[in-house]
Amino acid sequence: SSIRDGIELLTTGKPPESWKRQQRRFLSKLSASAVQSAVFNLCLAQRVGQQSYSTAAFGDVVCRRGGIKPFAYAPDSDAETTDLHPMGPMPGGKMIKASGDAKDIEQMMVARLQLSDEDFARKSKLTPGTRRKYLEFPRHGSAALQSDGNLQLKFELNAGAFATVLLAEICGELI
Repeated sequence: SSIRDGIELLTTGKPPESWKRQQRRFLSKLSASAVQSAVFNLCLAQRVGQQSYSTAAFGDVVCRRGGIKPFAYAPDSDAETTDLHPMGPMPGGKMIKASGDAKDIEQMMVARLQLSDEDFARKSKLTPGTRRKYLEFPRHGSAALQSDGNLQLKFELNAGAFATVLLAEICGELI
């Protein structure tokens, strides 16, 4: 699996032997990204379980509604918490680190994959690090019933958000 290969790549510093030479660069980036996404997904699942994925708390890294620039949230911030969106980790050296409980949860999820910040730092070209919003809102949404009985959905999402996840939320009970 990509995640297992990515963990091997990050912990040993070497690509798995099964990768063909001409595929190594592509597979290295793909596997490292899969590991970063796994950390993000574990942190998001924790926040969903706590019903705190949409609420900024002390120590979170957040961005403003409609924005993408992450910053550390402190309760004395001039922004209304309704205008702030918590952001999850895509680990790497350039990622703005959370503090307090948020940091503890993020480090626990990295450790759950038997990794550390040093593993991501060792492969900084593959895992520079960033933040991704825990909650995304589709734009320009529409639905139309087609003549053949199919439903056509149209919407736009920001980079890093997946249409399959949105569709599962919309259609989950139907599938």
